Amino acid sequence: MATTLTALLVTDHDLVLAHVGDSRAYLRPAGGELRQVTRDDTYVQLLVDAGQITDAQAETHPMRHVITGCLGARDADDGDTAPALTRHPARAGDRWLLCSDGLSGVLSTETMQWVMDEEPASWPCAARLVELALRAGATDNVTAVVVDVVREGCVLPFPPRLVGAAAATWTGPDPYDDVI
Repeated sequence: MATTLTALLVTDHDLVLAHVGDSRAYLRPAGGELRQVTRDDTYVQLLVDAGQITDAQAETHPMRHVITGCLGARDADDGDTAPALTRHPARAGDRWLLCSDGLSGVLSTETMQWVMDEEPASWPCAARLVELALRAGATDNVTAVVVDVVREGCVLPFPPRLVGAAAATWTGPDPYDDVI
């Protein structure tokens, strides 16, 4: 079985983004517009890149979920498909959204931007995005991770929390056991 991957590794001064498949990473710079940072590894993205269809046509194309890259799939020439790695500066005030196509496939960028601007804490923001995607009729797994880049020594209002499909299978301790 193969899977998609979108992950961030946080270092002292930057973020390393790993990506393969059709899950996505978005960046909303402090005070800026939300934009997709990753490129979908899909058949439809290949059609867009070749100029055969537009971005608008890709959103409703019947083959939009056919992926061309994933972990666990063997490539006849190269072995496993390796994630693309990119480095990004860690700027205080930036907000990242990592999400499955169950979220990005049903919510517009404008809706995601609005929620990310309106909800100051990361896990309630992620929970709200998942809720809206489910209400919008998502038929695939819906997972969202919101990462806020903060200044060193900044105290976060809430501890990290899993939401969406990742939370549904979590069997570990409740992260709120020690929160009053």
